[in-house]
Amino acid sequence: SKLIVDVHKFVKLGARAKYSVHMRLEDPSILLTAEEADWELPKALHKTIANLQEELRKKSRKEVSSKMGSKPFSV
Repeated sequence: SKLIVDVHKFVKLGARAKYSVHMRLEDPSILLTAEEADWELPKALHKTIANLQEELRKKSRKEVSSKMGSKPFSV
């Protein structure tokens, strides 16, 4: 697996700068991406990691439900 992190800093005329973080998790069987922006770099990183974790949860739920199939249980 490979985790690629891109951080961009957007400079404004004032003292503050906005940060944009893009993450991509690559594996032979999966590709997940997440991005977020914030005025503080730690917050932008934290939000992006949370988004990537949520994407991973969604992907794992889909795989589990597809393995179970759509057949109803017999009673």
